[in-house]
Amino acid sequence: MTEEEDKTFKILLLTAEFPPQIGGIATLTSQVARELHGKKRGDKNIRVHVVTSVGKREGYDFPVTRTPDFLNLKYLKILPLLFATVYACLKERPDRILLGKWTHEAFVGFLLKKVFRIPYLTFVHGSEILKFSGGGIKTSVVKKLLNESEKVIAVSSYTKGLVANVGLAEQKVKVVNNALNLDSYDRTASGAYWDEKLALEGKTVLLTVSRLVRRKGHDVVFDTLYDLVADHPDIVYLIAGDGAYRAELENKVEDLGLDEFVRFLGFVDGDSLDQLFAAGDVFIMPNRVEVGEGDVEGFGLSFLEANLFGLPVIAGESGGTVDAVVDEETGFLVEPTSKSEIKEKLVKLIEDEKLRNKLGRQGRERVLDQFNSARQAEEILELLIG
Repeated sequence: MTEEEDKTFKILLLTAEFPPQIGGIATLTSQVARELHGKKRGDKNIRVHVVTSVGKREGYDFPVTRTPDFLNLKYLKILPLLFATVYACLKERPDRILLGKWTHEAFVGFLLKKVFRIPYLTFVHGSEILKFSGGGIKTSVVKKLLNESEKVIAVSSYTKGLVANVGLAEQKVKVVNNALNLDSYDRTASGAYWDEKLALEGKTVLLTVSRLVRRKGHDVVFDTLYDLVADHPDIVYLIAGDGAYRAELENKVEDLGLDEFVRFLGFVDGDSLDQLFAAGDVFIMPNRVEVGEGDVEGFGLSFLEANLFGLPVIAGESGGTVDAVVDEETGFLVEPTSKSEIKEKLVKLIEDEKLRNKLGRQGRERVLDQFNSARQAEEILELLIG
């Protein structure tokens, strides 16, 4: 071993979700890799190598190994992930393996631990645990793979509770909330582009930014608007994001006669998304748990993003959202299927500009103080190295 290698701490980040894929886990894994790579811990220089089943995007300061797209087929993607990770381990001999989530990654991590004696740590988010926590052999597999993990990093207190229900010891699980890379947002952005494009002047702009999946609660917002627009005809509801649920949502809007109040914007990213947040007045996403689908909001980064731009939020009191939103301080937590409660909170924010500004300001201050990705990386590095 050379002197330079002796002073390098190598982390292999194994993840089946990574950009250009979108979603919370892909955002987290890329963000953690960026924050950890190049850091210094004592006399150690931190080096990150990512192995992922998602292709393709360039422009990273750290190496990214991507398995062939045609091999990324549900359960079968374990094999190319395994082969790619074995090659990386033989070539680089990492000190730790960090798994983006359990499932595919944990099976690979478990095998590598047995073969190479490299410890692994595992992120857990919510849905991937909920789907396998009903008892029986599936739950036993989850417990075994997570028990073999040196530490389990839960993105919220709710997720930690799910892991406890599987049967893991509490001391093995550490909560490290998701966070934002503040440098990647233009907090001085103006909403003028969207104001002009969508004729928003004089409107009260409600906003949701998310994948279009059932648990996000767009449908309940539509039902609430149906009861609200007669008294507040200046409302416009902007929906950024895409997904398989879009057609069903568009049909519901048409059935309720809300076409003039609801705009589907599709996927919005980068500067345009910053400008969209700047154009908003209230961020609303009454997320709920879809038990039958094993789907839940593990944390809710979009609530932090909205707060960062000074928007108060209305969020479903379910899953990890209770870590992302402080009720009556950065927004409101509501029973996610209660149209009457959602309507009450929405009317309060629509009619009270001072309250909107106060909650939005408090939300921004909380994000800046507590949810910086650099701070998150330090917590993760402490678990990786000590």
